[in-house]
Amino acid sequence: MTNLEIERKFLVRDFESIWAPDGTPDADSGTVISQGYIVQHALRSLRVRLTHDSASLALKGPREGALRIEYEDLISVELGEQLLDMAEPNVVSKIRFPLVAEERLWAIDKFLDRNSGLTIAEVELTSLTEKVIIPSWCDIEVTTDERYYNEYLARNPYDTW
Repeated sequence: MTNLEIERKFLVRDFESIWAPDGTPDADSGTVISQGYIVQHALRSLRVRLTHDSASLALKGPREGALRIEYEDLISVELGEQLLDMAEPNVVSKIRFPLVAEERLWAIDKFLDRNSGLTIAEVELTSLTEKVIIPSWCDIEVTTDERYYNEYLARNPYDTW
């Protein structure tokens, strides 16, 4: 089946330790992302994602562990801004840092605003049986814990836990 998203998520133990030896990421390596949830339902969500130079709209189906059906297309930044406004207050902002570790591309999401203090590492896979070496800076796996889904964080910010 096409349009499958297979990803595993982990809490990050210590953001600064990822970037050893100096403890800071390259300032230009992070992308500020705002995501708004226009529709949120137990079985699906409609998300708009906006960066400084691009926008997309994604329809995501129900999760089954690390697996989820996802349809995503680029839209104009202008439309993305309008849809993000419509999604208020169900918006999550974060800085995403790409990082190659253990021969895989990881996305390190450092959340902002009311989700500040939360950092999650994600790795996308091509199959459910694919083996992954978990980097030492990862803490517990939260792949199936809905509290760490962006949709949940948009409605229930980390600072309210």
